[in-house]
Amino acid sequence: MAITNSDPVPEAREKLAGGATTGQRPPNTNRALEGREKSTRGVAGNIAGEQSHASRAPAGAQAIWCDPVPVVSPPANLFRASGSECLSWRLLQSSIRTKLFPVSAEGQLTVCGASFALRKATISAWMNDPHWVREFAPDHPLTPKWSLELFFEQGVIGEDQYEPHVYHHSLPLTLRSWRQLAGFACEWNEPMDESGKPKGGFYLCQHGSIIEGRLSFHGVGGTRFRVEWSGLCETWIDDSAQSVSPFRLTAETEFTGVTMAASDSESESDVQERFALCFEASDFLRGEDVWQGSYDSGVGGRQIFFKPRL
Repeated sequence: MAITNSDPVPEAREKLAGGATTGQRPPNTNRALEGREKSTRGVAGNIAGEQSHASRAPAGAQAIWCDPVPVVSPPANLFRASGSECLSWRLLQSSIRTKLFPVSAEGQLTVCGASFALRKATISAWMNDPHWVREFAPDHPLTPKWSLELFFEQGVIGEDQYEPHVYHHSLPLTLRSWRQLAGFACEWNEPMDESGKPKGGFYLCQHGSIIEGRLSFHGVGGTRFRVEWSGLCETWIDDSAQSVSPFRLTAETEFTGVTMAASDSESESDVQERFALCFEASDFLRGEDVWQGSYDSGVGGRQIFFKPRL
């Protein structure tokens, strides 16, 4: 089996524009989920209007009623900061930011007037194979790339069902220990970084950018961290209607470890030295090698998993 790219493609890793989707949009059922009236996943109020009644809120939830927040399509020159139209859009963004979001329950995403319960959340790091970078992708970094993945259960927006996926595959982290995740925070008001990589992505039935975001991590215990993330995201409620919507989520995520790609041209001492350049080795346990076939040159490839040490 030939290796053409040593960087694995996690779910929704495809580029936002024109990339393959990571899941299939559930069929239109033209009805709400069964038992929704009895669900305890709802929140008091929502960001698109007052569609949720206080009686549907979880016990102890605080109701914050707010004016409807406009969900509008961005102007054509949104990403070119010039012209009065873009200025008007910025003023609209400012107006949206000043609106009160509903209180989000733990482990829940609120967007487009709907709430979605958390299914799975992980944070991890990946290190490229130096052989692959040298031979095939010299513009790719050898420094760790941190990724946050959040998957949510199926829910209803309008008459359709969706399973949102919110992610960030280029977190601006330079941590030597996973323990330092607690207290990390960042925010942005542009969808791409200087290298053209997206600052997060939001998936409903297509991939969209997170135009503006505020993201923070808080220690819970061990390898678990509480994530708070809010901002403005591009959403597609169907295959053609694009809009920009406020969102907010809270989730408990787990740091799963570091995956290092390597070739059989690297000795064990080379692997350990390369890992120690980026991480505190004492905070990790080295796992077994998983062989991934070979490059066209015949050089073998492998992946090594470093598990967090508690």
